[in-house]
Amino acid sequence: MLAIEKLDAANELFYLLLWDNPALAQQCFAAFKATVDEDVDDITEWLELSEPLRTALRPVLLYREWDELDVMLDDLQEQVRRRRLAIRFYATDSNNDIEQDDEDDDEPAYSFDDTDEFFAQINDVLIEDGFNLWSWETESGALCVFIAQAQDRETIYHLAYMLGFHDDSGAAMRCCDVVG
Repeated sequence: MLAIEKLDAANELFYLLLWDNPALAQQCFAAFKATVDEDVDDITEWLELSEPLRTALRPVLLYREWDELDVMLDDLQEQVRRRRLAIRFYATDSNNDIEQDDEDDDEPAYSFDDTDEFFAQINDVLIEDGFNLWSWETESGALCVFIAQAQDRETIYHLAYMLGFHDDSGAAMRCCDVVG
């Protein structure tokens, strides 16, 4: 059985990441709790906890390989659309914007070559509307990200630390507000 402190921290994390759908947060947490109660007698390590948490949080997590950042951008746009957030990651169509014709069209809007820079650029767009992009390290090396409300940043860091997801764990959660 999972320690009550970690269980409470996980429950709070579910509600913070699924802020727009408390019923789904409750449902996902129940699935997580059932998994850890069934499969593991004593979960104490982050490694044992990370996959059940990720599986239960699947509705808000996005996964891609490091060389699929362009597809991740599409996934993020779909995520904000589903959550009814008025955020657009794409620039306006250059055919409809006369001023944009003077700009260099060879320059990409996002850096698809540098993961940290790409995440920071996405976070810059999200922060304007009160949200942050977060990355969550995986054992497989796949990129895992989620969107959270900026007001919850410190609480998420605290919960991540309580759950064992910090820089030394190999499964850190980080706000993508800076490059590197």
